[in-house]
Amino acid sequence: MEQKIAKIIINFFEDQKINDVKVRLQKPKNHIHGDYTTNVALANARLMNIEPQKLANLLSDYLMTFTDLIKKVDVAGKGFINIWTLENRDETTLEEVLKLKERYGSSQLKNPFKVNVEYVSANPTGLLHLGHARNAAIGNSLVNILEFAGYETTAEYYINDFGNQINILSISVYTRYLELCDQNVTMPEDSYRGQEIITCAQQLKDQYGNKYLNVNYEDVKEEIKDFSLNVMLENIKKDLSNYRVTFDLWTKESSLYKNKNVDQLIKDLKKTNKIYTKDEALWLRTTELGDDKDRVLVKSDKSQTYFLADLAYHLLKINRGCDRLINIWGADHHGYIKRMESGIKFLTDNKCDININIMQMVRLIRGGEEVKMSKRKGTVITLRNLLEFMSVDAARYFMVSRSTNTHLDIDIDIANASDSKNPVYYIQYAHARACSLQKKAKLDNINWNKEFDIDLINSRLEKQIISTIFDFKSLISDIAINNKVHLLANYLQKLAKLFHSYYNEYQIISTNIEETRSRLSLVECCRQTISNGLKLIGVKAPISMFKEQTNV
Repeated sequence: MEQKIAKIIINFFEDQKINDVKVRLQKPKNHIHGDYTTNVALANARLMNIEPQKLANLLSDYLMTFTDLIKKVDVAGKGFINIWTLENRDETTLEEVLKLKERYGSSQLKNPFKVNVEYVSANPTGLLHLGHARNAAIGNSLVNILEFAGYETTAEYYINDFGNQINILSISVYTRYLELCDQNVTMPEDSYRGQEIITCAQQLKDQYGNKYLNVNYEDVKEEIKDFSLNVMLENIKKDLSNYRVTFDLWTKESSLYKNKNVDQLIKDLKKTNKIYTKDEALWLRTTELGDDKDRVLVKSDKSQTYFLADLAYHLLKINRGCDRLINIWGADHHGYIKRMESGIKFLTDNKCDININIMQMVRLIRGGEEVKMSKRKGTVITLRNLLEFMSVDAARYFMVSRSTNTHLDIDIDIANASDSKNPVYYIQYAHARACSLQKKAKLDNINWNKEFDIDLINSRLEKQIISTIFDFKSLISDIAINNKVHLLANYLQKLAKLFHSYYNEYQIISTNIEETRSRLSLVECCRQTISNGLKLIGVKAPISMFKEQTNV
């Protein structure tokens, strides 16, 4: 292989009318840097009157035309060329996994782009429901993957604490408080009626007793509003924590007004030609970047639109240094996408990359029938309910198992099954089986120490497993760009299936010690890759299962 690559490089220079070029190929100390490295571009750049790095790039492109020999070429420094060949891919893949362990698949270089992912952002007027649960699983997994891929990532929750919904929350809690104080009152027609409202009212009574009895509501409205908001936010944070979801930032909508972000945006816009006045209203020229119509920022009655506050919020994120904004929204926000994308691109002169992902709804199925929900009756299926129906592992996996733009049905019976019908169990069981093989090897005093002979693991199935493990790296890079988290869930299912086939068809631990060591190395690479993938989607990788199943 070394001679073949050297000949290709010589041919490149001969095509440029440069003869007698000496090509020196070396094997890097670390296989992560390729199968071969050469300074040929650095050594011969002067002969071609070209910069070494530019010559290295030209040579790199030329090498990549030999797709039957070359897998990857990378230019390092000021002209060094690192080369990965197809011949040694299997061996280097396994060596890379065994060396990097929990970092396998991650980027070894920091990406200069800063990414902000805003997700969930549910109104703090009740508990999180199934849609929020899907949003949280997708958003958190995407943040994990972006960070794994080398991006500096911020996870953010936008708190809609400014508007009529908070006023409704306040009066709803206050009315329930009066009921608990044995007052004869009627719930307002548009009030929130979930059990969490009664619980919040009880906390208000427990903490303040009869303080808010026989008072003018308008005089205590702000106190009750703040109390209710804090209680609801604590409930949301607790439920998310139990769901293995955390945020770096919690930004209140009210802070945009308190800190004059909205006022400043209007002042800045009035200095440009990006807005105009029509019918006594202030409009933004969003049609100039693809919106179907211009959008109102300030109405004729001088009241400000939600769109204005949203623009101020997104500009706040951009001013923090974010290069890419990712929002995960519910399907009911679909009509809002174009105006937001157009607005942000227009205000930033098309320099900011904003990506809005729409997430479809979720249904729970039990016994072949849908578990019904009715918000008006206060029987919404909440995230808390979901975790009573199934484990966090099952919930997290199923929520990311389908593309966001498709509706998702989760069968509770399948999610709780301890057999191959349950995909998350199937994947976790593959990891546990790998751990059991390693435990058996230790009990049999087989000191395999991650040593392997690639020639002893060269069956068609083994090569397919190695090829799939190799694909993990590019998959992570792709998801960091296309945001399609479900591809990782699908990948883990595929790798688990290959591993179970390997476990069932091959005698991994045998009297042939060298073969055993090599096969155990492959097992370890499977285990590590599955573990890394599960961690990214917030699912545990158990070392054993409660009960072994023969039909997996």
